[in-house]
Amino acid sequence: MEILNKGEYQLTDLERDQMMDNLKKEVAHIIVEMSVNTNDLRAFPLNTILKAMTDCKIRIIEKHKAKK
Repeated sequence: MEILNKGEYQLTDLERDQMMDNLKKEVAHIIVEMSVNTNDLRAFPLNTILKAMTDCKIRIIEKHKAKK
């Protein structure tokens, strides 16, 4: 019971990659909401932002909870 209450859940590499991909998409959505293409005054497409993030080698680092 102590392990269940105080233990940590181990993620597989695939699960961790999926979580980071989802986090990257969330950041891209925020950027889409906050930016405007000056040529046509419309929001940039999500795929454009994601490609720009990849081209610029943007890394999203997940902040872990501090242990007590």
